Amino acid sequence: MAKSESSEIKVGMMYFRYADHFSGRISSMCNLSSVVKAIEEKLTKRQLNLFKKDIFGHFLECRNFSFSGVILHNLLLRQVAHEEDSREDQLCFQIGEHLFRLSIVEWRLVTGLSYGVDTKLRNNKTVHRLRNTYFGGVHRKINLKEFDALFKKLKFEAMDDIDALKIALFYFADRVLNARKNHCQINFSWLNEVDDIEYFRKRLWGLLSWKMIYKSLDNALFEKNEKFKTTRLKNPYHNIEKYNLYGFTSVVQAWIYEAIGGLPPEWVVKTKKKIPRIVQWKPMASSRINFAEVYSFFNNESRLGHVLQTLEPNAKESSRKYWLTVKDYMPRIPDWVHKHQPSINAMPSVTRQSDEHGDIPNPTPEQRHDTSEDEGAVDDHQEQTDNSDDAHDSEDSSLYAEFDRWFVGDMTVDQRVQHPRSFFEIILGIASMGWLSDEVFLNQLWNNGDCTVDSLVFDDRLNCYLCGRQHTMSKSMTDVNMLLIPVNLDGVHWVLARVDFRKNKVWIYDSLLTFRDDKKYKLKFKPLEVIFPRWLEYVGFYNIRLELRSANSWKVIAVKSVPQQEPGTGDC
Repeated sequence: MAKSESSEIKVGMMYFRYADHFSGRISSMCNLSSVVKAIEEKLTKRQLNLFKKDIFGHFLECRNFSFSGVILHNLLLRQVAHEEDSREDQLCFQIGEHLFRLSIVEWRLVTGLSYGVDTKLRNNKTVHRLRNTYFGGVHRKINLKEFDALFKKLKFEAMDDIDALKIALFYFADRVLNARKNHCQINFSWLNEVDDIEYFRKRLWGLLSWKMIYKSLDNALFEKNEKFKTTRLKNPYHNIEKYNLYGFTSVVQAWIYEAIGGLPPEWVVKTKKKIPRIVQWKPMASSRINFAEVYSFFNNESRLGHVLQTLEPNAKESSRKYWLTVKDYMPRIPDWVHKHQPSINAMPSVTRQSDEHGDIPNPTPEQRHDTSEDEGAVDDHQEQTDNSDDAHDSEDSSLYAEFDRWFVGDMTVDQRVQHPRSFFEIILGIASMGWLSDEVFLNQLWNNGDCTVDSLVFDDRLNCYLCGRQHTMSKSMTDVNMLLIPVNLDGVHWVLARVDFRKNKVWIYDSLLTFRDDKKYKLKFKPLEVIFPRWLEYVGFYNIRLELRSANSWKVIAVKSVPQQEPGTGDC
């Protein structure tokens, strides 16, 4: 990212804290699949064979390379600050506890494009022959969208095969490697240069495409936070950021697939063992991937496979020209990377939340906003949010009324437990990680009714249990609207707390009325009204469930009609 003006962002730290993460929608200007399909449809069989054997020919195997903006956005949220004097040769990101890089080395291995010493144009006096012959002469202005239409109208069957090859090579270079907005003019210099096809083939396409993607990635989220906050003040429903990426974004996707092991087959499938590596992967349609799913995966160390800090060439790649042209230019791994402590970017750890230190997570995430809309390969996933509060209230009332009837013993209510044995092992505390025997849960969250809110310490081990990142929960907390929590009072009595995320309320179910008669009873739960929403902010719950963020304060309510236990039985 372009260097932050904030003195708080030090080398090795992520530019954005977890509490500041947000869902986003990316418009990619790269049209890899559509350009490949256009070339395959328009060129004759002989012309297409010539293209396949040329510098961009291997990309024809990427005809079904879907853009996955959700995955790229989650990556960009985790960019790590680099040195001020850093050369533009690598970017670093942190996934879980792993720091890994995208550099010119990874770029060459994924693209198969060369890097090295440039050559010179043999004929500096070319007179735009292709432009004059096929595209209306030097005085005609042509933007990228118009060139798409012109390319599809060309009669390639009546064209010289080498001219057809030259036009197709230019089209791929300008529309994919140099991807930008549709209203931009085509690169007329490249259209002229491709007429000297030997020169064009020797251009440093690996370096040229790298420089563009580096700039695009490094600036994608720069200063978007202030724009977002301004927009959100005007429009409280502004919950998803839209912004653009330029250049060959498909390569970034393929690098992610190479570097991060364990990605679900619903996101991407490895179909080949060919090189370069981009042709090995088939991404799934992004409509099948949502932000919360990817965000949770990237934060879950137990689900991540092996994460490669760098990509290394195999025996076959080591002999290829594109590797031989880059090995002498390999960027060194900076000293700060070797000394990097992933814990500085860990999910929120033991942190004292006090006004004095000002380290309470910002209740309004600094999300980023870009109002521009472009015609590129838009990530076709959008967060599905029902904005009808009335519909939610009706649904909730029915659901929770049914729960209350079931709780008091109404046998007409059918409430199935998906995994009954596991469920009771967890609740009874007889499993190895049972909640009721978990001292972290008891001691750290529910200290006692007299605790000072600002001295509360949240422990990551507890956060993992409640967020569903341990095996004690079959679903993540962000996937549900109601959460049941067993609560211990003074070490002698258990009650049940039912959390309603949509209403900002906590209902307390207590089976011992005599215990409830204690004058301090309500005071024991009062801190929850402040503690629980702070904890939700702390673990980033509202960054995923944006539609549930509300200015309404939380309330704790004691439910009156609860089945009672016999005194002295201990049957909580």
